[in-house]
Amino acid sequence: MTLLLLTCSIYVLLLFQSHIISACPSVCSCHGPNVDCSNRGLQTIPSGIPRNVFKLELQFNNLSIIRKDDFKAFRQLRILNLQDNQIHTIDTDAFRDLISLEKFSNQLRAIKKGTLQGLQAIDNLQLDHNEITCIEAEAINGLNRLEIVRLHDNQFVCDCRLLWLAKYLKLHPFLGLNARCQDADTFSYKDITSLIDDEKQCNSMDIDDIDYTCNVPVCPYPCTCFNGVVDCKDKDLIEIPRNIPDTTIELRLEKNRIIEIPPKIFFHLKKLRRLDISNNLISTIYPDSFAGLKSLNSLYVFIYIYLFGFDILFFL
Repeated sequence: MTLLLLTCSIYVLLLFQSHIISACPSVCSCHGPNVDCSNRGLQTIPSGIPRNVFKLELQFNNLSIIRKDDFKAFRQLRILNLQDNQIHTIDTDAFRDLISLEKFSNQLRAIKKGTLQGLQAIDNLQLDHNEITCIEAEAINGLNRLEIVRLHDNQFVCDCRLLWLAKYLKLHPFLGLNARCQDADTFSYKDITSLIDDEKQCNSMDIDDIDYTCNVPVCPYPCTCFNGVVDCKDKDLIEIPRNIPDTTIELRLEKNRIIEIPPKIFFHLKKLRRLDISNNLISTIYPDSFAGLKSLNSLYVFIYIYLFGFDILFFL
């Protein structure tokens, strides 16, 4: 009798474990160890993803933050696709043991020391089409298996903080192809590896004058920034700058030629109180154009609508 009860208990336990492993969230589709949760409008990682997942597709959602424990239970996860979300923050050690981080086009502004921690096995790192202005040197320590690195279409600023990256890309010529930065004086773009020519100038500077971290806010061209105010007024802009500092309190975009306010374009501006985007040519505003503006108390917008041959102006 005891043996029978023990056998039944083991059988029930195995069934329970099997259910846990093979369960699939209702918003996803699961095919063996591959889980597809793409294009579902997700704002958080869904619960109930099988623990034995090997490839997880979360592209084309509305994720904004990757927490340290979001993937912690997935010991076999190796391939992760987070393309086209609104991710701007990644907790330290969130990506441990991945071998491929595919098409990570989001809203990342900086790659800091702990952003890529735990990725010692990764060979495919795609960080193109973000808003990255700098990468800290210690961010890629231990990533010795890299075969593919994509850094193009970002907002890198050409300064001494990127000198280490210029040397790294020169030493690994097949990584980071077409990675470019913007010169702070001429506003022209050039290959990051060309910063090696400035090594003597960087070495001659007082070490205290250079902040090698990514904590230095970058002012979007051709705006001016001072004491939390970003002034882009009357700069002939046709679109809203992408690299507006997180610390911005007031944003002036009036008297330009901006025609639309993209979805979640201000999502990272948690401290923004005043936004003036009047006197533009805005004809398109999305339901989530102003999402994330928790501190906003003043908004100025003109909307132009062409209707039956007449220009109609709305003021918000």
